[in-house]
Amino acid sequence: MNHIIDTHIIDTIVKICIKQYGNKIVSIYVVGSFSRGDSIDTSDLDLKIIFEDDVELDEIGYWEFVRDVKFRIHENIDLSPQWISKIKEWGVGIKYDGKLLYGKDIRNEIKDPEICEYIKKLKSISKQFSKKMRGLNEIDYRNLKYPDEKDEFYGYIRYEDKFKQLSRLFSLSFISTAKIAIHGNVIVKSKRTIPELYVKHVDDAFNGWVKNLFYICRDQWHYRIPENNIDRIKLKDICSKALDFEKDFYIKCI
Repeated sequence: MNHIIDTHIIDTIVKICIKQYGNKIVSIYVVGSFSRGDSIDTSDLDLKIIFEDDVELDEIGYWEFVRDVKFRIHENIDLSPQWISKIKEWGVGIKYDGKLLYGKDIRNEIKDPEICEYIKKLKSISKQFSKKMRGLNEIDYRNLKYPDEKDEFYGYIRYEDKFKQLSRLFSLSFISTAKIAIHGNVIVKSKRTIPELYVKHVDDAFNGWVKNLFYICRDQWHYRIPENNIDRIKLKDICSKALDFEKDFYIKCI
């Protein structure tokens, strides 16, 4: 289905989840752009379905349920199950960037992670993205190459993704977050604050590149490859500098 995700669709999905899992659910939150109110037409709907720790889900059955919801309602949604103890230990996104849709509000019970553990996790996520986009299990981070040197956009584009062709490129925002945490000793509470926090705490040669990632790739192009030639040249330039952004992080921060 191709209709735009709106409050009616969100309410419908929440009701379907409640009907399916009832009192097994502690809370349902929406996080990210649909929580903040700055979603665009390609934004994915990220719903956090939180269960008590003693709830044992039939994993196969749950993902069949998710596939059915995506088929009937909208493809571009994330309904990953969460368990309450893990969220209380590591639920920054819900605490600072979440909106309660159903159940008990546990945001005040969510702890801020220790900054060292926070940085460690961000480094790990960043490395996983760099490996995944190159299709490798292990890589030499100090001698990185473009994911695809022969490609127009150097392999940083997911051509097959009809919603977010620039999602692979945008995954490098985790590096931005890690650098902010390392240099500023702070937790990034919302993705939308990254460009501002990057300039404030990191302030290096990539200030403009990080801004382009958010203000052009996301806000102007909506994660899609632009159609006009001038913008395609701009995207190619952004992608050409992505490798330097990765290498600078791994050489200086890992």
